[in-house]
Amino acid sequence: MAREIAPETRGLGVRYALALGAALVVLPTLVLGLAQPLWIGVLSAAIVFVGLALFAAVQRPRAARVQAQRLAQGQRAVLDAVMADARPALGAIQQALAATPKNAVRDRLETIATIATEVIAAIEAEPERLGAVQRLLTYYLPRTAELASAYVDLRERKTPDTERLAAIQDVLAKMESAFAHFAEKLADDDLRSLDADLKLIDAALKEDLGRP
Repeated sequence: MAREIAPETRGLGVRYALALGAALVVLPTLVLGLAQPLWIGVLSAAIVFVGLALFAAVQRPRAARVQAQRLAQGQRAVLDAVMADARPALGAIQQALAATPKNAVRDRLETIATIATEVIAAIEAEPERLGAVQRLLTYYLPRTAELASAYVDLRERKTPDTERLAAIQDVLAKMESAFAHFAEKLADDDLRSLDADLKLIDAALKEDLGRP
């Protein structure tokens, strides 16, 4: 399979080709068209090529910086959108937690709130890890907030709906497992990152110390 050439590399090659083309136009124009000495034509063509080539080389890192800035801005926009839903959802769970007496549901809500708080803090510190827990923050956390609020409302009625309360308790138990799963997934990412760092450090030590 042919190796794909990066767009920025293709763009730089086009600029060099244009620089060469401009130089090839300057040379015959000066020598044949304007009857200038050959050495003047060659020197002028070389100056044109080098000048345009240097301009192309300067533009490449500038374009790369612009692209990196756009990616960072896009990443931040996604993170802000996720957190705009995640933080209020966590707040709703904490409110429901405060209104729930000591029982199995309260214990589950405490676990869920703790995990959600830790996950949000981790993603705010390292936004590039959002992909690993985005579904947790955009789907499971808001749904859990809805269930927690519904549980409190149903309990406070004069005639509690025991059937629905039992159904909510059952789903919250599964939600607790889902939150634990995503917390473990985030921890696994940490371990994989640690493994990669250890390999890089080990390779550097072998290269610098010359030991197996």
